[in-house]
Amino acid sequence: MRVLCVVCLLLSVFNCIAQTPDVSVTVSNKSVYVGQLNQIKVTILVPTWLTKPLYFNEVEDVNLISLNSEKSAFAYSKQIKGKTWSGVIKEFNVIPMKDGQFTITIPPIDVHFMGEHQNTIKHTIAAQTVTFSATIPLKAKSLSPLIIAENITLNEQINAPDPLIRGSVLERIVTLDISGTSGIFIPELLSEMSTTQFKAYSPNLKVDDRQDARSSALISTVTQSQSVLLLEDGNINLTGISLNYYQPSSDTVKTIKSEITRLNVEKASRSTQQTWIIIVFISICLVGLLIFREGFVNLLSQIKHRFTTSEWYLYYQCKQALTHDHKHALLLYLKWQAHWQATLCENHLLWQNAKQLQSNLEQAIYFEKSDSQLVDEFKQLRLRLTALSSKKPATLDPLNPK
Repeated sequence: MRVLCVVCLLLSVFNCIAQTPDVSVTVSNKSVYVGQLNQIKVTILVPTWLTKPLYFNEVEDVNLISLNSEKSAFAYSKQIKGKTWSGVIKEFNVIPMKDGQFTITIPPIDVHFMGEHQNTIKHTIAAQTVTFSATIPLKAKSLSPLIIAENITLNEQINAPDPLIRGSVLERIVTLDISGTSGIFIPELLSEMSTTQFKAYSPNLKVDDRQDARSSALISTVTQSQSVLLLEDGNINLTGISLNYYQPSSDTVKTIKSEITRLNVEKASRSTQQTWIIIVFISICLVGLLIFREGFVNLLSQIKHRFTTSEWYLYYQCKQALTHDHKHALLLYLKWQAHWQATLCENHLLWQNAKQLQSNLEQAIYFEKSDSQLVDEFKQLRLRLTALSSKKPATLDPLNPK
């Protein structure tokens, strides 16, 4: 008897183990450079199939960038002991921002899958951890800022009016195409400055990190744009841009540069000066018009509000909605009914008719009901209400009728 109990216990334990999800957490590289992409892969397999989708929390760390990808989770199957197990692979793409050891914790995951006896099983996978390190190459330690990338190309564009005169505003745009690191590591290349010749305003920055659709390599596009106001005529030079980065494949430090931008600012002619005076005058007039327009717009808004909340407008809109959108018609009907609240409270029969029409509208949302019948009921109710409100006694009844 004891032997039989032991055998049954062992069989139950074996059955539980056989129906436990198979979980593995791996990292693509145990050591990467700072700013390089590393991938953490979580594989969850069950002996049958998943009955509910898996929900993964994003991995987080103070000095870690988490890069979302369109193909970060996908179905997967594998042969385990002669049987096909199915499940999901979830990939977390992370980028270390500084050197050191990183320990990533995958939060607990609830797994719902079909058991061998057609019963749904819920299993909670305990938190999983994985570690990797980020290092800085010897030749890159002197770089400030630290940029480790496979390739960076620089393109500068000047959008300026023609001809350039004093008071003109041009736009300076610098675009960096990067492979092998995140654009977050790129510093501000266009700085705010003010000289006697020009004033350069604070630049706008835009970073677009993504993975290449074919190679899954990390690529980024950084765009920095700046407005420059020309204060004097003559020759003006905008300084070029220089940036150093470390290239892992060649183990060398690379430098990219842009040339000095030379501008020839012409003297403003008298006609041009007159044109600017006219522009300023028109601008002042437009500002005054806008101030007047604010009050006019508010008045129009009030008139529109009074019209769209009037009894006639709500009646017309509700009647139109009864033929195609019962849910919207019910909302309009309730607003319309509020206009007749006092009259309905004085007449019990009309109150019952209004409530019955409301009930019919609520049923029409979920069940088929004749639209023409609803429209007729609505018309009849409004006719009775308007007829009742228009009745006014010509003379008062005597206080002591005989």
